[in-house]
Amino acid sequence: MNAVSARPASNPGAILSEHVLYAVLPWRRTKRAEIKVLLVAPRGSEQWSLLSGLPSSGKTPRQAAMSEAFEQAGVVGLLDANPIGCYSSQATPTEGSTVSCEVAVYGLKVRGTLTHWPGSTQYKRRWFRLDDAIQAVSNAGLKHLLASTGVNDTFHGAARKAAA
Repeated sequence: MNAVSARPASNPGAILSEHVLYAVLPWRRTKRAEIKVLLVAPRGSEQWSLLSGLPSSGKTPRQAAMSEAFEQAGVVGLLDANPIGCYSSQATPTEGSTVSCEVAVYGLKVRGTLTHWPGSTQYKRRWFRLDDAIQAVSNAGLKHLLASTGVNDTFHGAARKAAA
């Protein structure tokens, strides 16, 4: 896989790729004002990643991203109007095949976490400090996106507004 650095994605429709996934970066601010992000991994695995999925027919990119947050991790909250960035990845649409795809990432200020959620038997979830999340993921583009999120004005602007 070619490692492509993360890049802004102010217009998800402008992503030039045949295969697009929509992902969510759920986050919350702790009582100590520290930002934590939620990652998921398949049960029995330590391959931490963002909540992502293929767009569903009839859903907007934001709706597709929000559906993934609910289904894979049981989180609800305030979803950014535009993606905070994007990165390249490999997807496995069918067993034994992989395709290159672009992943458009939306920030999600988490307002609630469900105890029981649709994907709870398939996925585990864990809150990470941002620097620990960077170490936990293996995709180079996602690492770069997470690292740039630490200084991303859009992300921190949303975090400041949500905290107010």
